[in-house]
Amino acid sequence: RAGHPAPMLISAGSVTSLPLDGGGPPIGMFEHAQWPDARFELPADWSILLYTDGVIEAHGPNSELLGEDGLRRMIDERVARPPEWREAPDGLLAHIVTGIRETQGEDLSDDVAMLVVGSRRHS
Repeated sequence: RAGHPAPMLISAGSVTSLPLDGGGPPIGMFEHAQWPDARFELPADWSILLYTDGVIEAHGPNSELLGEDGLRRMIDERVARPPEWREAPDGLLAHIVTGIRETQGEDLSDDVAMLVVGSRRHS
């Protein structure tokens, strides 16, 4: 994971964190760093959300963190409308950024980077 949270696997309308062990040090910190391999069997309709910790470390007015559960809820809200979200995944990313801003009650205060990748095959 190189210092990042576990990616989210989106498939058949469900969202789960990919089970990655440890993950090794952040990229670029150590010259000879190594990272463990991870292999997964992906379903035909897979998409994966990669994101920085600024996404799940968004905090509300009472200092509660959004966390992975909060991120999963935001993704669930959007992917409940297949196949539209797959045709325009930027809408999913915009939905998450809006959710972070609403959680914080202000603009983004931490690094937020996200990338959605997925298969073109649909079951």
